[in-house]
Amino acid sequence: MKVMVLAGGPDREREVSLHSGECVAAALREAGHEVLLHDLTPADTSALDAFAQWQGDCIFPALHGRWGEGGGAQTLLE
Repeated sequence: MKVMVLAGGPDREREVSLHSGECVAAALREAGHEVLLHDLTPADTSALDAFAQWQGDCIFPALHGRWGEGGGAQTLLE
């Protein structure tokens, strides 16, 4: 399966999110999946274009903080 892991974000928990994303990506790779890890912020949504070009199967959001968990990122992904 081709999985894009989204991490980072604009919130103060950005560094924690980046670390979480790296851990999730490593676990998915170990399980045999093809993985891309990308940063996603309201100002930089290029990860979504990359996902479409890559023709991935699913997105795993590893975003923390208000934007990442409070609906901002989810609205963007819809």
